[in-house]
Amino acid sequence: VWKISADNDNFGLELDLTNPLLPIVVRVVPDSQAVRWNFRAAPCKQLLPGLGLYKVNQVHQDSQKIHKELLQSKGSITLGFKWPSMQNVTLPRPPGLPLGLQMVLPEHEAAGLYLDRAEGLSASAGLRAGMHVRAVDGRRDSPERMKQEIEDASAMLTLRVASYV
Repeated sequence: VWKISADNDNFGLELDLTNPLLPIVVRVVPDSQAVRWNFRAAPCKQLLPGLGLYKVNQVHQDSQKIHKELLQSKGSITLGFKWPSMQNVTLPRPPGLPLGLQMVLPEHEAAGLYLDRAEGLSASAGLRAGMHVRAVDGRRDSPERMKQEIEDASAMLTLRVASYV
């Protein structure tokens, strides 16, 4: 349980709301309540970029509702976070076959490229809607460039993805 001041500033967390299920922490604002928390917290309990905020008080399962609850909270607050599981997914690219991916550019570059839909080849390779692409063939780049590289690929790709499910 954390104490939130009356002038709530998202607790000092900059969030990306592209994922409809949970906001992703993309930055911890300097000199904020989150930084003060991190100073006192054990390393495994620190608030860091990449965490998914899955619950504020009793509100969960919707980024917009979670964010609204965070903004409206005063006094005591309960925050639930989860680290994503990271995995490499090898995506074959047979000529003439569509990937079956719908990719969404995030609000904040640090959140990675959001996968809104994964069907066909992509689903068979292990990609799922809700994942975030963090790197393509071992290179972390802007979401725009990663999206373009995936769309233009004529050979096999390896994607580094984060999953919060």
